[in-house]
Amino acid sequence: MAFNLSNRCVHHFGRAITGVHRQFSYSVLRSTDKDHKLHKLYQSFSDPTTPYYMGPGEVGPSDPNDPPIESMTYQEYKEASAPHGRKKEKPPADTAPIGKAHADQAPPQLPPGTRPLSEEERHSLINGQMAGSAAAVLHLKEEGFDLDTAWEQSVAWGDLDSFRHLNNVKYIKYFESGRMRLTQRLGEQIGGTKLARDMMEARGVSIILKSIDVKFKRPVTYPDTLLIAHKPHSFAPTQFTLSCIAYSFTQSAPVCTAEAVCVWYDYDVWKKCIPPPELYDALRTRAPKERD
Repeated sequence: MAFNLSNRCVHHFGRAITGVHRQFSYSVLRSTDKDHKLHKLYQSFSDPTTPYYMGPGEVGPSDPNDPPIESMTYQEYKEASAPHGRKKEKPPADTAPIGKAHADQAPPQLPPGTRPLSEEERHSLINGQMAGSAAAVLHLKEEGFDLDTAWEQSVAWGDLDSFRHLNNVKYIKYFESGRMRLTQRLGEQIGGTKLARDMMEARGVSIILKSIDVKFKRPVTYPDTLLIAHKPHSFAPTQFTLSCIAYSFTQSAPVCTAEAVCVWYDYDVWKKCIPPPELYDALRTRAPKERD
């Protein structure tokens, strides 16, 4: 009796599973048939007049491992791009691979910064950098920037963006390096190496950036060197403002300026504060002298 009952259960269970399978298959086929766009795409693979047609034995679209178009010959390119059923053109006898110049043609000239420099260009660049350095020092001095805390920043190839110009974010990082040089010099001026290290490593009273307003004047390319400098002004009990400048040696001109609001901050208690008088006075001595 038990055996017959089990047999019957298995029989009904099998019928149920078969019914579910048929229902699932029917729903999948039904949803595919109802999708007119998908149905039309499937038909295009069998239609010789469409670019999607694939004949017997042919494979589908190229995969990522296929060679790039630049490395294909003219014949290979025509065969790959011509629709099925069209007569393929015969390439000229002297046809070179696409993307490759003929032997008697001069290679295309790449923009500066993307090709090796000639000896003459290298000497010109060095001389220009030296002249730009002198011009930078003169300009910063005339504008009242603190030369003692100036920071010389080389532009690296990796600092460029996809347009091969110096990424705008980099200027803020360069100004940060110059601001830390100023912090270091202030500490050394009133307390020697120990105080300078404490101020740079967030121990005791130091400065913290509140805001920065950046103005981009000229695009910078590789290679170049920028002279970063600051001058303090607008002194208040707990804050002051730094005028920032980035001067290009190659262009002999300012390429970026900024106004950075800094706050005196006690890192031991995590609050803004009024700095010690000697620290405040040390910063005031680096402000530009008032002109008559």
